[in-house]
Amino acid sequence: MNISKKLTLSFVGLTSVILIATLVLARWSFERGFTEFLHAQEMDRLSRIAQDITTEYLTDVSDITQINRHSLDRLLGKYTQGNVPPRGPRRRGKGSAEGSAEGSAKRPPLLRPGNDKFMPSRIPPPELRGRFETALFGINGELVAGVEYIATYNVVPITFTLDVMHNEERIGVLTSWNDTEFTSPFASSFARQQMNTSILIGVFCLSLAMALSYYASQMLLQPLRAIIHRISTLSKGNYTARLAHQSRDEFDVLANNINHLADKLEKNKTAKSRWFADISHELRTPLTILMGELEALKLGIRPLNQDQIDSLLVETQLLSRLIDDLYQLSTSDLGALHYQFNDFNLSELVMHACEQCTASAAQSGLVIHPAVCSDIRYNGDAKRIKQLLTNLLNNAIAYTDPQGVIEVQLLSTQTDITLIVSDSAPSIDISECEHIFEPLYRHDKARTRNTGGAGLGLAICKNIASAHSGTISAEPALAGGIKITVVLPISCDTTTTSET
Repeated sequence: MNISKKLTLSFVGLTSVILIATLVLARWSFERGFTEFLHAQEMDRLSRIAQDITTEYLTDVSDITQINRHSLDRLLGKYTQGNVPPRGPRRRGKGSAEGSAEGSAKRPPLLRPGNDKFMPSRIPPPELRGRFETALFGINGELVAGVEYIATYNVVPITFTLDVMHNEERIGVLTSWNDTEFTSPFASSFARQQMNTSILIGVFCLSLAMALSYYASQMLLQPLRAIIHRISTLSKGNYTARLAHQSRDEFDVLANNINHLADKLEKNKTAKSRWFADISHELRTPLTILMGELEALKLGIRPLNQDQIDSLLVETQLLSRLIDDLYQLSTSDLGALHYQFNDFNLSELVMHACEQCTASAAQSGLVIHPAVCSDIRYNGDAKRIKQLLTNLLNNAIAYTDPQGVIEVQLLSTQTDITLIVSDSAPSIDISECEHIFEPLYRHDKARTRNTGGAGLGLAICKNIASAHSGTISAEPALAGGIKITVVLPISCDTTTTSET
């Protein structure tokens, strides 16, 4: 099952649960409110009956038992729901007390107000079932008018009782019964209509929810489909296309990351092509010189003497150094350089490296000025740290104009050690400072051999600094050249004692 179907089913399922709960609660609220309304309506009906009894029939008599039975039945029939005609007087069966008793034993029991016992009564006609049956009782419980409720099995009737008051005295009791929640065919029909309407509304809402859920899932997954398509094109080597996504959500973050990844892949592809071109150029130059000089010696154009041997040796050493730098860079990029961490005196190492490079700097007309704090100890690989410092000094010697100055500083704090190598003119733009640590990058765009080197030394320095959990950065120096800063944390991870 794909994500679209999962989202659609999730939305539909959630909507169905909420819809069913809403309909059930709405139905419960409707039945409760409608039932209370009907009950209040019934109590109002009994109140109007009691008012008519006291205002119309108790003007000449003080006892409701003295009122004409037919008049009371007509009054009760006047307020009977559904315009059901009133009942006649109750008959005595066969016309004798014995017959009445015998007949009453065979009839179903009836309920009277304030009396838990069942009393005999006549069975009402079928058209009155399900409607309120109203009766008027005297203060002693005798039936004065109306119809009593006929109890059926497993049915608890809904009973309403209202005292008939006259001159602040209780003169009778009005009682009505019903065996259903809704008190009339009209009310039952209205309840069924509301139930059917609720079901139709539920079906319509569920269908609408399904359609909207499918549409919403498609809209939500549209950016994901574009991302999947873009990743597919990336896997095929097409790094030029970009994702255009304007919303500020997780898809926007993912799209930006994929665009950033595409930029990186495109740059790496370009750098790879430039890498091979630069490596070919750097290797071809000394080889061309060697082949030319050897060819001249072979043809006898140049004599084989010490000067020719020294020239061949210089080109061979240059080629060997280039190959060694390539090996060092590749192994450091793969994390396969061998590091041995030990505690050593970093101040002495820096001074010794400066002394070794003094002669080379003097040949280029440069002066090295070390400013090193004494007795700074560091736990790291002394051989690699010396290689890092030597590469920085050689880079400064190679790219500093004659009569210039190279300054070396070594500072220490409680948390880290800072090594700074800065030189005099020329300098580079600040925008190029972050690129000089890339392999084969040189500010000299023509890549002339006046300064020598293949642009690998600073890339190796960056990998050595990273292996010591440090950082290396470059910026224009105040003296007019470049200032390279190496920060090595004192709490360097010393657990690595083999290949990293």
